[in-house]
Amino acid sequence: MRLTALRGYFDVAAKQERLEEVLAELQQPEIWQQPERATQLGKERVTLEQVLHPVSQLKRGLQDIESLLELTLEL
Repeated sequence: MRLTALRGYFDVAAKQERLEEVLAELQQPEIWQQPERATQLGKERVTLEQVLHPVSQLKRGLQDIESLLELTLEL
């Protein structure tokens, strides 16, 4: 399936894991004592979200299509 190929290409699992790490680090109060690091993490968060959001939308769209196809085949 193409979605699986895209996941491999974009290494979605690794990016999702990294996003969770970045978000956890950004929630630490002491990070804001290091403005350069906080800025770097903020930019990384945005970059990761820009990759992960479209993949998530594609996955939801494919699930919707599969559901519609199943309903159509039942008719």
